[in-house]
Amino acid sequence: LALWDPEYSAPPIQTPEGHEQYWTRIERAVQALAERIPPASGNAALFTHATPALSLGYGLCRNLFASLQDFVEQQPIGIAACGIVHVVRDGRTGFCKELHPVDNSAFQALECGRTTYSLKRYSARPGKYWRPPELAMQKELEGAYGSEE
Repeated sequence: LALWDPEYSAPPIQTPEGHEQYWTRIERAVQALAERIPPASGNAALFTHATPALSLGYGLCRNLFASLQDFVEQQPIGIAACGIVHVVRDGRTGFCKELHPVDNSAFQALECGRTTYSLKRYSARPGKYWRPPELAMQKELEGAYGSEE
């Protein structure tokens, strides 16, 4: 049973990509993953870059965290190139049961050049991984009432 269409081609990402574009893209990706990989399908592996991997992990498992800040501050170390984010979902509901700490063993074993770990203190970049809560609320209000521009 194929869960993902191997012929699917994503549209190119406009560069440079700003925060709003990134947040929208990640929110859509989380929704697509939840829809395309049914809870009872078993394990799945997602391959992506470091920052999007943490963003997808948070998006799929935000039910485990009090806030985005809580998620970022619970990460013991940043994610590196080849970093692994292990998500465990409930086989019936699809809700996240566990989000394991980042596994950078491949990066460490392969000595991936001069790439460094990607993790900033929440206060340094609150929007690095996901739309900050205060901006999410603003976007919802604009959607409901239209923007003031």
